Amino acid sequence: MRYSTLFIAFLFSQIALTAQVDTTFFNSYLVLVDVNFMKVEDAKGDSVFQKQFYRPYEYLADIDADQFDELIVVDSIITDGKLSFAIYLFSGEDNFKLIDSIYSGSFFPFITYSEEIESMIIETGIPEFEIFNLESEAVSLPINLWKIENDELFLINDELYEPFIFENTNLVQLIDYYTHDKPINCSTTKFYEGIISSAFANYINAGEQSLAAQMLKKYYACDDIENFKLVIMNLIFPKAK
Repeated sequence: MRYSTLFIAFLFSQIALTAQVDTTFFNSYLVLVDVNFMKVEDAKGDSVFQKQFYRPYEYLADIDADQFDELIVVDSIITDGKLSFAIYLFSGEDNFKLIDSIYSGSFFPFITYSEEIESMIIETGIPEFEIFNLESEAVSLPINLWKIENDELFLINDELYEPFIFENTNLVQLIDYYTHDKPINCSTTKFYEGIISSAFANYINAGEQSLAAQMLKKYYACDDIENFKLVIMNLIFPKAK
């Protein structure tokens, strides 16, 4: 998958963690990461930012195409033996500041280029869908798509199509792999509920309601299919409180 290279680099960075301080030059700032503590100093050596992470992995990328890199920190968090991720986006063009952060659940967040909108985008998971992974043999989350403009973060699911379809190509292949030698009934459905709900949500966000309905009918074999669909739709389009 598209985030595999970054994910492998992330894993090696976790294995290689030592007491050595990792340094990154970010515009006029020096970023110092000592295991899980990040400190940022300006050109005078004064501290301008400090934060405790769990297991950070940092890199630079020009997300908004303004010829100034942003600092991206992906933090891994282990809770009850389960790994999840959060991505932090920092700007240092004028003053060093946190643009925003996104909790991505069990989906490894990454930056990629979209030819559809000719812009770098951020892909994250939708952590509310973790409820469908509780009994699943394979953990999966649908994706959210974001972009940065003028140091602001925007959700752009309605502007894109290809990332959702690409993601679902993998998810449907995964369902077929797990079920090719098993009868599809309600018992097996529950084991792959996380993948099914993710694929359904991705199709909906891509505007492919017909494909979403066909996929759900093919793979979800429980009598509560309408309620299952309703729960997913409420997670995608939460009602205003």
